[in-house]
Amino acid sequence: MTDKTRLFIDRMPEHCAALGRLVAHWAMFERKLIHILQLLLSTDIYKAVLIFDEFNSIRSKINLLLKLNYRFTYDKTLRDEIDTHLMKAYNLIKIRNSYIHALYDGDNRGVMRRKMTAIDYKKPDTSFEVVTVQDIQDGVDKIATLSRSFDFLIARIAEVQKAQP
Repeated sequence: MTDKTRLFIDRMPEHCAALGRLVAHWAMFERKLIHILQLLLSTDIYKAVLIFDEFNSIRSKINLLLKLNYRFTYDKTLRDEIDTHLMKAYNLIKIRNSYIHALYDGDNRGVMRRKMTAIDYKKPDTSFEVVTVQDIQDGVDKIATLSRSFDFLIARIAEVQKAQP
């Protein structure tokens, strides 16, 4: 690949690596959401994956988990814990989407992105913001931190379910 056929992002390997970490951590996080679905439905992982994959957006997947939790988690303390974790996941969606569904460009200021938001068709949005590797890493850290807390939540759900008759 010559310099003429390379995109500007190809010359920004640190940004690419950070975005790759973000995608990988998000995939691991979604796996934990599937595990919670599996536990809430008291089913096997294969059925949980099949159901999870039928919902297109992560928002609708989390909404499903919220509804199942509300209807079928009888331990109020646990139900509130699950609800709190799932609501925090909504904030992660915004972080993830702001990087994954963005338009990128670059110039002498560095890598820039324009968030893909609902744009008024009458007002073209040409606002780009500079994005550093650290900005992306900060998002990754937030995803990883919540993801780790889901490990403890999953263990707690399994423990409560085991104790039920």
